[in-house]
Amino acid sequence: MTVGKQVFEQRAEAGEALHRLIRHNQADSKEFRTLASYRGFDIKMLSLPTNQPLPETFSVKIVGENQYSVSLDLYSPLGTIQRLQHTIDHIKEDQVKTQNLLDELQDKWTTAKVEIEKNFPKEEDYQTKKAEYDVLAPLIETETDLDIIDQALRQFHEKGKEKQEQLSFELD
Repeated sequence: MTVGKQVFEQRAEAGEALHRLIRHNQADSKEFRTLASYRGFDIKMLSLPTNQPLPETFSVKIVGENQYSVSLDLYSPLGTIQRLQHTIDHIKEDQVKTQNLLDELQDKWTTAKVEIEKNFPKEEDYQTKKAEYDVLAPLIETETDLDIIDQALRQFHEKGKEKQEQLSFELD
C-alpha cells in the first residue's frame, strides 16, 4: 500500500500512516484529496474543516472507474486496512458477477435477435391473404362485376393449388 508517497509492506504500519494523514487532512476549503493507493484503487477523502474536533467516523472513497464509500474510524489501524481490503474484494466479486450477467444478457440478446429475424410460421399465409385483400377491396368498393372479381381470385387459388400439389409430392 502506498500512503502519501511512502510504500508500506505491513498492513498495521500502512494503517497508522493512513490514520495520520486522515487526522491532518484539514483545510479552510473542502478539497477531495488522494491519501493513498491500494490494490489499484485510490483512497480519497474530502478535507476536514480546520479548528474543529475530529469526528468519530470518516467517509473515504475507494476510486477506480467508479467510486465506493467506506466509513472508517481511527481506533484500529489494522481494522482500517481490513475494511478497505474487504470493500475492494467485494468490488472485484461484484465485477465478476456483473460480467457474468452481461455475458448472459448478450447471449439472450443474440438468441432473441435470431428469433426475431425468423419468419413467423403463418407469415406466408398472411402475406397471401393480404395480397388477396389488396386486390379484392378496391373491386368490391367499386361494385365491380362478379366475373372480374372471380377472375382476380383465380390467380390466388391457382397458386394455392400448386402449393398443395407440391406439398403432396413432398409427402409421398
